[in-house]
Amino acid sequence: MASKSSPSEHTKPDDPEMVIRALTPSITIFSMPFARHGVLHFGLRCTAVRLRTGSLAIISACPLTPTVLNTLTQLAPDPTNRSVPNVRYLIAPDIEHHIHLGQWKEAFPSAHILAPEGLREKRAKMGFPDANTPYAHVWKGGPEKRTEEGKYGSVIPQEFKDEIDVEYFEYHDNKDIAFLHKPDGGTLIEADLWFNLPGYEQYSHTNPKVDPSSGAFTKAALCFIRGPKITPEGRVVPGSATGHRRFAWYVLGKQNRPAYAESVKIVSGWEFKRIVPCHGEVVEDGPVGGTAKAAWDEVYAWFFDLKE
Repeated sequence: MASKSSPSEHTKPDDPEMVIRALTPSITIFSMPFARHGVLHFGLRCTAVRLRTGSLAIISACPLTPTVLNTLTQLAPDPTNRSVPNVRYLIAPDIEHHIHLGQWKEAFPSAHILAPEGLREKRAKMGFPDANTPYAHVWKGGPEKRTEEGKYGSVIPQEFKDEIDVEYFEYHDNKDIAFLHKPDGGTLIEADLWFNLPGYEQYSHTNPKVDPSSGAFTKAALCFIRGPKITPEGRVVPGSATGHRRFAWYVLGKQNRPAYAESVKIVSGWEFKRIVPCHGEVVEDGPVGGTAKAAWDEVYAWFFDLKE
């Protein structure tokens, strides 16, 4: 019988520009530069969530490198082999953030893949060799999406349900899912629902140094996906994200604004003290409190009254 491979056999070389930070006792983020279409300084972020049981959920997987592997092993070692991390869930938060999914599945073959509808078909068209890999759960639209079956299916264990809530934005072009990790005051984790550019942390280790707000295409994009202004006390400045509001209204929610608004309001009703976006700066509550929720609401203000 062939011996079982080690996750280390599936790693890629370390990226010296990756920034690794423990955000909370149970969440570690992996931030790195990324230029969309080679010209737009978007940045990327992978989020690792350790559940109370010791299982790891990886949201928007980054390249798996030796340093990433070692960091995760320290965060949550596998109880049966403490030299490797206990990766149980590989989550694609939409149909765009999935490129490294296959690498992680090869390294952790028993991990559950969770993804939105359409991703398997997209990966097949793109030529990925894992088109027949089973998914533990596929988020789908329709009236059942907010039931327990719609959120978690029949395979996802209780440990995941106890700590992570989900809201599927079925009318987002990228089929995005918002995730709420409930411990530590609550953390909203999302991919392409809420941007907070420029991504200074994601570009902080670039060599040679890159200004994430530089370049004509980036400057143009910042008119529409710059995050709201936040004072040192943690107050969100009203009206400071008008460009992002327009982008959310005319682009993100354009397919079905009333249905999109329902999802926006559900996320707004969650309890969270920080937002971890895939693109741009993490937002955490300041001294006055309520910063993260106010930042979400500032961008989506028009959806609360369906402004026409």
